[in-house]
Amino acid sequence: VSNWDIYGVTEYLFLKWITVPRLLRILESRYITAVWFGTPCNKMIIARRSGRPGPPSVRSTSHPEGLQHLTGKVLQSVQDGNHFAQVTAVGIEFCHASGGCSVVENPRKSYMWQQPRLIAALDYVQADEIHFDF
Repeated sequence: VSNWDIYGVTEYLFLKWITVPRLLRILESRYITAVWFGTPCNKMIIARRSGRPGPPSVRSTSHPEGLQHLTGKVLQSVQDGNHFAQVTAVGIEFCHASGGCSVVENPRKSYMWQQPRLIAALDYVQADEIHFDF
């Protein structure tokens, strides 16, 4: 069992593209039967809305990968969320192709489910294999 995370040990750091090939080799090895993707929901949160107290919106339905005016740390946070979504999508495909199953943990009302690469991965997996638990 390996715990891949966004913090901590470099060889298991989900946030860096350099570690992704290792993760994908593990997923396609057929030694893995299930993967739980606990993608950070704070990177895809839909609760940020213009005109409400709190931080301003960083994504929208028409721009689920991030609003175009973002800069600095806010832009980096949005890009990190997009990275997580892309790696999760590829991981789902590798896991499925190797006969395994996967779970993606994120709130139902999250921009995660509007990420183009994740939508493509979920289309790749049979519709009867997708379950939402509320």
